[in-house]
Amino acid sequence: VADKFTPETQVEFTKQVYGPVYADLSGPPKYIFKGKHQSTDQEGAKKAFQAGKKMDAFAATMTKYNKADALLTKVITEPENDAVAFGEGFHTDVTFKRDPPYAAVLIARQLPRVGLGNTKFLDMRVAYETLPAKVKEQISNMYGNHTDKDV
Repeated sequence: VADKFTPETQVEFTKQVYGPVYADLSGPPKYIFKGKHQSTDQEGAKKAFQAGKKMDAFAATMTKYNKADALLTKVITEPENDAVAFGEGFHTDVTFKRDPPYAAVLIARQLPRVGLGNTKFLDMRVAYETLPAKVKEQISNMYGNHTDKDV
């Protein structure tokens, strides 16, 4: 099925199910075109830095396969070029936006062997609901500030 689901049909499907698709949310992040990468704290990145790999190489594949104004981000990893996979490590996409996206649609074109590269999802509402009452009370007046200002 994924081979029939082109980037164009993916955008149309998303518009029909969820509403408008905005390039600033679903397109490639602007920082990759500045030679930056969000995964520099991951193990693969640390090893690459120790081996002398330069920062601009981390975004090379992403800039090779994406245009700055694209509606969708193509996440492609070339093992011979990429020290880390784009999006490596646990993360939440663009939740720092004032109006974060309602949903994300992910289509795998090539899948790793079973047990490798598993995508995991967490429901933070359930995580909060299962906290002990004492912890909920301790954090009841706390706020977080999630930002992308450093990238």
